[in-house]
Amino acid sequence: MKKRVLSILLCVAMTSALLAGCGGTGDGGREKGGDSGKEVETVNMTYFSFNNFDDTQMVEDAVNEITEEKIGVRVKLNAMEGGQYMAQQTMLLSGSEDIDLIVTPLVTDAMNSGAFADMSDLIEEYGQGIKEVLGDDIEAGRYHGCLYGLPNMHEYANTPMIVYNADVAAELGIDMSSVKTLEDMDSILAKVKEAYPNMSTPLYTSNSSGCLSATYYQWDTLGDNLGVLMFDNPDEIVNLYETDEYKDLVTTLHDFSNKGYLNVDAAVQSDNYWTLVEQNMSFACLINQHELIAQEYTPTTGVNLDYVPLGDTYKTTSKVTTFLWRIMSTSQKQEAAMKLLNLLYTDAEVEDLICNGIKDVHYTVGEDGKYTLPEGVDYANSTYYPNIDWVMPNGWLAGEWEDSIDNYGEKMTEYNDSAMVSPAYGFIFDSTDVANEVTACSNVVQQYCISVEENGEVDVDTALEELNQALKEAGIDTIIAEKQEQYDAFLEGK
Repeated sequence: MKKRVLSILLCVAMTSALLAGCGGTGDGGREKGGDSGKEVETVNMTYFSFNNFDDTQMVEDAVNEITEEKIGVRVKLNAMEGGQYMAQQTMLLSGSEDIDLIVTPLVTDAMNSGAFADMSDLIEEYGQGIKEVLGDDIEAGRYHGCLYGLPNMHEYANTPMIVYNADVAAELGIDMSSVKTLEDMDSILAKVKEAYPNMSTPLYTSNSSGCLSATYYQWDTLGDNLGVLMFDNPDEIVNLYETDEYKDLVTTLHDFSNKGYLNVDAAVQSDNYWTLVEQNMSFACLINQHELIAQEYTPTTGVNLDYVPLGDTYKTTSKVTTFLWRIMSTSQKQEAAMKLLNLLYTDAEVEDLICNGIKDVHYTVGEDGKYTLPEGVDYANSTYYPNIDWVMPNGWLAGEWEDSIDNYGEKMTEYNDSAMVSPAYGFIFDSTDVANEVTACSNVVQQYCISVEENGEVDVDTALEELNQALKEAGIDTIIAEKQEQYDAFLEGK
């Protein structure tokens, strides 16, 4: 990417915007595009893919034929390999790169530094289609009163659940509909362990962070679990690790560990549940996910999967803001960027091109309307199979592939709409004033969570006492006090 040389005028504008509390709106130096007789602007759009996107230029050319005609804007598709994108994220958000549109996680540090434009006025003028698609969920991207990001279309809610191998359950005569709590799994896991003594992980609980409480919970984590909101106590931020709910969870897990239901090497386990269940090395998984997850992974694993819920479905800010589309505050083409964003949220043809490529080149369409790879092409040698519908603004508009769930977007919309809404929905914690404490407490949780949550050899009361003492020494009470103050202000402003 070419580095942009910032003018003194733009630097002054950015400084003024930071002092005002919101990113710039790009009025200074922004070109006017899309009008007859005026130069068509090109919006540089940066995103990532972990799959193949060699033919991006071909796709870009096809997209521009549409966007130039419809909105008078062209797009430069800056597709980056996922690992490279993650490694270079700080540089990408520094303002030194020629980027107009970018997709990122929540990244409060970048919002605090003024990296993104406030889109409040832009969306009113150029984003009416986005407003129709997102509705009130637009507000999830608002921070300190400024609209710094727009959530892409994905599952906005989570259900605490057990995903399980339905064929094994049927073989052993297990009625999973009787499972209402985690404790109800005890006799079931005993039966599975007896029938499959070589199964390493009857109940899978591990994850990439090592902490089950990061992926299975029945509370609003408020982003980091360092001060959470219990749904039955909507006004008070509490220390998760001192709650009865957390103690009950780890007590059950300790019991399961002692009975051999969990992987004894959970701290170093590298395989995920989908790999283990495919190898018949796991029966069930304890997780928070959407209601289509079992159906979604059945063709991938070749295993007949199903699920049972263990609690209510909730929509939280953390889930909705998994990925946000942003306009950089350094962009001089912010109007054009918003026009393009509006098209990406509403135009099926454009979204389909970016997500899937060109018909009869990168995919073929079957009689059922589902997409398949052309003859002789597989996922490894395809020149355009980016698998980015979950990253794009509205990938649900794109065509569906073979083995995918029919009408996935419609079903997920219904799921999102059915969810209960966290009392803290829309709240984003600014940890600037307690950054050191957050780092210290995060390190403590990482140090203790495996032994506290899953090591059956450790006494629960002793382990929790040690964890909470270490958290207090690291500053958990300071974090909670700051989070409570900000949350009180949020509630007052609703």
